[in-house]
Amino acid sequence: MRRNILFIIVLTGTVLLAGCSKTSPEDGNILVIEEQPAEAGAEFVTVHGLKYVIPEGFEDASVHPEGYEKGNAAGGYTHTYKNESLGMEIEVAEYVWANVPVEAENKEEFLKKQYDSSVGADFESEIGDDYFYNSILDVAGTRTYFREIVTDDAAFDITITYTDGDSESEAVKDEFINSCTIDKE
Repeated sequence: MRRNILFIIVLTGTVLLAGCSKTSPEDGNILVIEEQPAEAGAEFVTVHGLKYVIPEGFEDASVHPEGYEKGNAAGGYTHTYKNESLGMEIEVAEYVWANVPVEAENKEEFLKKQYDSSVGADFESEIGDDYFYNSILDVAGTRTYFREIVTDDAAFDITITYTDGDSESEAVKDEFINSCTIDKE
């Protein structure tokens, strides 16, 4: 006869899981973990510390393959947000750069190699101390903006697609990029 056994674990203290926020019930004894809301206007912090604000009018459209709940195979997480009325999509992916098959001694060398491999003559690009970006326009009039931010531990890839020349979409892109910071906690 086969029996199923259910284990219940009660935690005390403080634990913070990726993509979760801390809440404590009134009795202070049990820690309740709630998934951080992916609502427009909400601040979100990824597991490796990229903090950003989800733009108004965007819905969480993340699709996570079986076995990678809210994750990706490179040791991080991927979140996708869409605004159907703007025809705009924002994808934020993170990964531990040391796990990527790019031989690099430090984040600066990793960043330079990533940038060099992404640069093309037909689009705008820029590299800084801890990031690079490029922006390309396809023949259908879709602009793809890609930014990679690198810390000592992780890389964060932000891909934003929208109709080229749409000033509202450009403003949303700029606002989103400006909201991105590294949470040092």
